Amino acid sequence: MPKSLCVCSRLLFLWLWLALPAHAVVNLSATRVVFDKGAATQSITLANSADYPVMVQAWIDDGDPQGIPQTAESPFVVLPPVFRLAPLEQRSLRLLTSGKGLPADRESLFWLNIYEIPPNQPVAQSEKILLAFRTQLKVFWRPAGVGKLTQEAGKQLRFTRSSEGLTVSNPSPWNISLAQVNMAGYSATGITLKPFSQQPLFTFNKVDLQDGVVKFVIINDEGNQWGYALSIK
Repeated sequence: MPKSLCVCSRLLFLWLWLALPAHAVVNLSATRVVFDKGAATQSITLANSADYPVMVQAWIDDGDPQGIPQTAESPFVVLPPVFRLAPLEQRSLRLLTSGKGLPADRESLFWLNIYEIPPNQPVAQSEKILLAFRTQLKVFWRPAGVGKLTQEAGKQLRFTRSSEGLTVSNPSPWNISLAQVNMAGYSATGITLKPFSQQPLFTFNKVDLQDGVVKFVIINDEGNQWGYALSIK
């Protein structure tokens, strides 16, 4: 999902000025882009909801919020990379890749950046102050040998205790987007678990474990939620 739109999302703004109240005017037709079975192309539709035109710049990188198109490195091409979006206009954005150099046994994760630039408008002539926005959403590339993400993937996660706290392990080939994790009064949001990896979640004493059940929510390919409750091992 776009970092600007949802549970695994964040909206970043770059530089200068923005209309009050602050909000992006370029809307996206999806919350994430998925290349299944080694697909080479995908598309997403952008729509300008404002009554003024905006310039849009789009690129794919590793998700660094400070990244810029000139330094972005990824096996993807976005067409068109720069274009004008008229008021209320819709336009399709094409994402192309060969998948060259990406692992064949697991899903790869990148980020699509949508940078919208409003027209120059002197403050004296308007009650609004306009600011450029950047929205980021996840791009998943799955090689031919990795199938579609299913609800069973969440059941493969393993939550283990230690003297220091709680660790989660992802033995699957997918990047698992945890929208929310709750356990014994502890909570966390917006976590992405890389394939075949593990990472610490919470630090606590064993007396805090209570019933030893972790409840969590995963975001699927359609941007919907799957809920789970698993015991701590």
